[in-house]
Order: sequence, then structure tokens, then C-alpha cells
Amino acid sequence: MSSSKRPPRRMGSYEVGFGRPPVATRFKPGNRGNPRGRPKRKKTVNELLEEALNEKVRMLVNGRQKTMTKQQVILHNLVNGAARGDHKAIQTLFSLKARYQDSAATVINPAELDANDRQIIEDFLANRTSDASTGEPPAAEGDPNSEGPDDQSDEGDPSG
Repeated sequence: MSSSKRPPRRMGSYEVGFGRPPVATRFKPGNRGNPRGRPKRKKTVNELLEEALNEKVRMLVNGRQKTMTKQQVILHNLVNGAARGDHKAIQTLFSLKARYQDSAATVINPAELDANDRQIIEDFLANRTSDASTGEPPAAEGDPNSEGPDDQSDEGDPSG
């Protein structure tokens, strides 16, 4: 490609055209066309809550300084309030315990999952998102709380 149809480039002359803006309107060294860049997306309420609950704080526990997350501090204070006899704290604590007693809810590192487990989770999430697109929650078979086509529970209800 040594035989180019363009004239040789000279320092003094500059041909303005496509991809060749005038020298005076070019970006100056160190400047770009979008200096602030793309705006960051807004965080969801859930993301904000997760961030706030996972912040670390120092707390005095049994005379010793301990670093805990705010979520741990809240649960610690809830248990202490229940132990002091606060009925609302007792009620909340036992409802949480009943709800999560059989749960192994912890943070799962996807990198530690083998391929079969990862595929099961991906299939589940894909089915869940397809159910969400229909606007109806997925009903479990044999679930007595799920509304079937024969259920006419809204009949005569002025609120709904």
C-alpha cells in the first residue's frame, strides 16, 4: 500500500474532512469529549440496605471491643432486648427463629459451585424470571394457599 492516492502529509497544510477536524476544534491534550463519563446507575433499595447492614462498626461486648456488621449489632441488641423481657423483641426474635431455623441462608460463592449445581440454579432463576414476566407468582402444586381457576374469593369484596 505504498501507492496511496492521498498527498503526502505536510506540517503546514492540513486537509479538513471526514475524521480530520479543524486543528482549532480538536480536543486539547488532556481533555476529552465526555470528561465526567457515563453517570453511575442508581442503586436499588435492596442494594442500599445491604450496604448499610454490612457496614462494620466497633462495639463493646462484655468489656471488649469487637468489630461487627450493623446487621449483627441489630440481632445482638434484639436478643439482649428479649432477654431483658421486652415482649415485642421476644415476639420478633421467635418469629425470626421459626422462619430461619431450618435455613442454611449464608453467602454462596458461585465460584465454589460445581457445574451441575450452577446449572440447576441458572435453570431455576430462568424459570423464575419467566414466571415474573407473566405477572403471576409461581404456584406450587398442592399448595392450599394458591388460587386456582375455580377459586372465586374476590366475589363480593368491595376492597378489591
